[in-house]
Amino acid sequence: MSFECSRCLKEFEQNIKIPFECSFTKEEYEYDIAEEMRESVLLNIPMKPLCKDDCKGLCPVCGNNRNEKDCFCEQKMKDEFVAEKWSKIKKLKI
Repeated sequence: MSFECSRCLKEFEQNIKIPFECSFTKEEYEYDIAEEMRESVLLNIPMKPLCKDDCKGLCPVCGNNRNEKDCFCEQKMKDEFVAEKWSKIKKLKI
């Protein structure tokens, strides 16, 4: 089946095994199992499909796929935040 990764939005193929069991009585000559099959498929599709277990996802700042290329937006934001806070403390006159 084709899925879209819930972290990086990349499309990927994944095989899934779907157990299916259905029983009927001797009196029933025709039986529509479409609904039972549909339920079984829907219950076995992953809720949050991932292209791989350690998917890094997208950067919330620049939107870069962090599986393909490292970005330093998060570290840069953290450094700028710390620098901004320290600059305010340095301006204090005690």
